[in-house]
Amino acid sequence: MPSATDAGSVPSTPNTNDAVSRWDALIDIYLHTTANPAATAWPPQIDLQIMQTLMDQPVSGQAANTSGYFALVLSGSHAWQKTIGGVQYAGVIDAFNYNQPGGHTITMFPRPTMYTDSATTGLLWGPTSVVQDVGGIIAWLSQSNPTDDSGNPIKDANGNTITAPVIASSLYLTAINAGFEIDFGTAPSNNQWTTTDFWVAMQSEPDGQ
Repeated sequence: MPSATDAGSVPSTPNTNDAVSRWDALIDIYLHTTANPAATAWPPQIDLQIMQTLMDQPVSGQAANTSGYFALVLSGSHAWQKTIGGVQYAGVIDAFNYNQPGGHTITMFPRPTMYTDSATTGLLWGPTSVVQDVGGIIAWLSQSNPTDDSGNPIKDANGNTITAPVIASSLYLTAINAGFEIDFGTAPSNNQWTTTDFWVAMQSEPDGQ
């Protein structure tokens, strides 16, 4: 299985007077029930989102640099911490986005989960450069009864203990996408995605594009 890290440029503002409310440098991994899903087969059975760096949207009414949308969702969604490939992650299952029946959205953030930028009152999460052990993450999520760094069972956003593999062995890895996802907070076309150059390496092989 590959490891990956992403880099590149942020998408341009699509509309006049747009203001960025959130952006993330994202490795987005899809797994489907068939090896060749149709282009319209969304959402996938598993959407594994590894947000390497995230500029979070401050939450109205909260003190600057103390919380944000993703922080708020994490704090109330049975978040767990797990170290894989030397990187500690904060993560949640099914707390973000919608899933088809039987599927999951897994969202993971490399810790430290929050840096602050007092100049903009934005909330910048995650290290700017780290190698993600994608194979290790998928292997962990493919185990029965996965546990966190404290040895406790992990739970989904509804508080259900995970006992079966989150990623079933019958699924197909259909895509590894890397890029910047921007929420400009303005319609139309307020969400923008730009793929970037990124490095993928198979085990025991040097990095390659």
